[in-house]
Amino acid sequence: GLETPIKFILFDLGAAQEATETADHTRGTVRYLAPEVMAVKEGRTLKKFTNKVDVWALGLVARE
Repeated sequence: GLETPIKFILFDLGAAQEATETADHTRGTVRYLAPEVMAVKEGRTLKKFTNKVDVWALGLVARE
């Protein structure tokens, strides 16, 4: 049979910003935030996190 490739379309309605790392996270759905992002939001650390937190969120979405 004919195989159709899977396509993903991501959109954020203008909320995304290009950055390699950040210590500021003011937007996001709490249930998809990585533990290191939650630590920043809760004021438990000021440590910067990388774009690996996006992989965490994608994994949670894929699990759903």
